[in-house]
Amino acid sequence: MTASGHPAASGWRAPRALRPTVLAVAAVQTAFWIYTWYYIIGHANPKGDGMELIAVVPLTFIFLIFVLPAFFMGLAGRAFRTALILLLVGFAANFFLWTEILSEFAAHGR
Repeated sequence: MTASGHPAASGWRAPRALRPTVLAVAAVQTAFWIYTWYYIIGHANPKGDGMELIAVVPLTFIFLIFVLPAFFMGLAGRAFRTALILLLVGFAANFFLWTEILSEFAAHGR
């Protein structure tokens, strides 16, 4: 409490304008996660054993660990900075994993 009776400011507070940003970035990453299923299934060997779908497992972990919690934080209107950090880490992980997946498919001519 300050001398005027108001509660003391506890540091920087994220503006409410970050909420649409968090929700939009989470929606884009969700759409990317769904697209990876479409891409991998479309480029899998039709006579193969389906092991190409294993590539979706780490992408799903990234979605569940980074994107989904950030989306719920955005919906709840709390911890916008934490949500943005989670989304940025998820984006970086998706980027590096996606480049690896693309190089694997390119190496096999699919």
